[in-house]
Amino acid sequence: FPEIRAVVAYVPSGVLWMGIPVGGTVQPEPPPAWTLHGRPLPFMRGGIVGSAIDWTHPPVALAPGYVAALENRRLVEEATIPVEKTQGPILLISGQADRMSSPRLAEVAVRRAQQHHFAFPVEHVSYPQAGHLLTLPYLPTTLRCRQHPIRHIDVAYGGTPAGDAFARADAWAKVVALLRKHLEQ
Repeated sequence: FPEIRAVVAYVPSGVLWMGIPVGGTVQPEPPPAWTLHGRPLPFMRGGIVGSAIDWTHPPVALAPGYVAALENRRLVEEATIPVEKTQGPILLISGQADRMSSPRLAEVAVRRAQQHHFAFPVEHVSYPQAGHLLTLPYLPTTLRCRQHPIRHIDVAYGGTPAGDAFARADAWAKVVALLRKHLEQ
């Protein structure tokens, strides 16, 4: 998409994952989260590794399941997003205390860009005390978990309210600076 001249991704992944089934029901073949021209894009068909997750002590951390899934190099290769086709700079924002996802997922995109000698800047900013809910600044930061749509058990977002608040404000300044620099031309 040549009209996209800059990318900002909060709690990103360098690989595509399956979608959440309609109605949150378990299906034999998971749906894709992304399609292009009506066709599913390759995704991590194995999904997250459920055996790496402790479902017995809610709120549950899903991050270990995503990290374990990255060990399957064949699936990762098939589902890796071709970020080198992007026509502008990329800013990735994650929290090191994210219990829902992992900053390691963003590093897949960074490595891909480096391997393909990507012509634009790629920056991954990861905040030590931030969790999964990195959104706009100055909004409440007290939500720490939510019910999983399929398992109906609380899953943890991680981070601290103060860590999330700091990351949101700091990241927002970086987002605005990047967009001003590359889109106000």
